[in-house]
Amino acid sequence: MEHKSSSTPATYYAKPDRDLALDGLRDDLTPSDKHFLLRHSDLPERFDVKAWRLKVGGLVKKPLSLSLADLKSRPVVTTAVAMECVGNGRKAKDKPRRLGMVGNAQWTGTPLNGLLREAGLDTKAVEIVFTGFDLRIRDGKNVPYYSSLSIADAMRNDMLLAYGMNGKPLPEDHGFPLRLVVPGWFGMYSVRWIARIEAVGHPADDKGKYGGWFVPDTYQPARAMMIPPGPMDKASGVYHVKAGRLSLTGRAWGGRFGLKSVELSVDAGATWQPVRLERRDDSPFGWRTWTFDWHARPGSHILYLRATDTQGNVQPTTAEGAGKTAAQRIDVEAR
Repeated sequence: MEHKSSSTPATYYAKPDRDLALDGLRDDLTPSDKHFLLRHSDLPERFDVKAWRLKVGGLVKKPLSLSLADLKSRPVVTTAVAMECVGNGRKAKDKPRRLGMVGNAQWTGTPLNGLLREAGLDTKAVEIVFTGFDLRIRDGKNVPYYSSLSIADAMRNDMLLAYGMNGKPLPEDHGFPLRLVVPGWFGMYSVRWIARIEAVGHPADDKGKYGGWFVPDTYQPARAMMIPPGPMDKASGVYHVKAGRLSLTGRAWGGRFGLKSVELSVDAGATWQPVRLERRDDSPFGWRTWTFDWHARPGSHILYLRATDTQGNVQPTTAEGAGKTAAQRIDVEAR
């Protein structure tokens, strides 16, 4: 499918980017105004939801043009998903590791595969392309933001076209009136502000995906994170706690393959101990709470936290907790 540029329209930026503060891990569901946001585009100054229609076309037997009311009249699904940016966990030179590009929200919408079955996919179709109406301006032209999924992935039961977030209408900065939610894939796949869905007979152009920010990473890995155990010294990044019994806690999620276990090391990675994992709710893609009782002796400690998915993939451990998927490092001073 060819994505053509259009003339530059009047635009505005809905809300600034933000990361989730680590204290935000305390929330079972991340409020929409705390959930991470990353934008590479603007929105049209004028948008009329009454005139908006989701177009489903390309290699289909029955093209669809659906209003928001039409979509809400179809089967409804609500599921929790820990959505994560592909850049989460990266560490820029001379800067703290960035770990807040994540959020756990409850999304409500209609299954994608239901609309694809309704439209009737042609046997020549090999991918489904999702294009937003947000605007990424390059050289005075708009480069549409899009992602794509194979037919097999698009037909998975967990792929969702969402119009609600945490029991409320989808906020504008999270994709109103409609967004794609792709559980287990990095957030760049979950196109916001969807304008059209097209079945195509060849793989979509990788270089143009995600507004020209294509990266080869696809699946979200398992990850575990700790809620700050105490106040942090900003200069050193060290957390200060009282010596003695501490109840450590945080969240973990399994990404594409699901969460198997979480382990904690209190001796700089020399030994590992399993933490207690709460039972999950009905969604395998939401984050889960973990807890661990630790007797902190006076002195300096290096803690590491790692998750393992159901395929046996373990978060690696590095000296500085560097590397995008590396286990989280927590430096603690107990007094």
